[in-house]
Amino acid sequence: MRNNPTIKPGMSDETGLLITDRLNSLTAVMWAEKKPEVPMKDVNFYDYDGTVVYSYTKEEFLEMAELPANPAHARLSAQGWNWTIEAAQSYVTKYGSCEIGQSYITDDGRTRLYVRIGRTENFAVRLKFN
Repeated sequence: MRNNPTIKPGMSDETGLLITDRLNSLTAVMWAEKKPEVPMKDVNFYDYDGTVVYSYTKEEFLEMAELPANPAHARLSAQGWNWTIEAAQSYVTKYGSCEIGQSYITDDGRTRLYVRIGRTENFAVRLKFN
């Protein structure tokens, strides 16, 4: 990092790779995709990575006739939201808010993990699966 002026601590790119300087070595924190932030309201719709993709006030949500469109991702098939519009509206009427999530499967049933590393000198990637 010290010899490459283009890589600096705190840099990130469109994939969400964040570079930090820790004890004279590079540490990368990665997540799936960097998406624009949606401000949270009473009813929030979450993507697989916890990103809020849609958000509505209680009043806006109770006027909806259907749930919003499923997010699209390469190699994933959306299975739908984990609430029906009727059940979610009933819950929001009673409690005032709701958190709704999206379910996916891979398009071929396989599990994948992609890691892109631009610079490999003195760089170690540790993966831990739980």
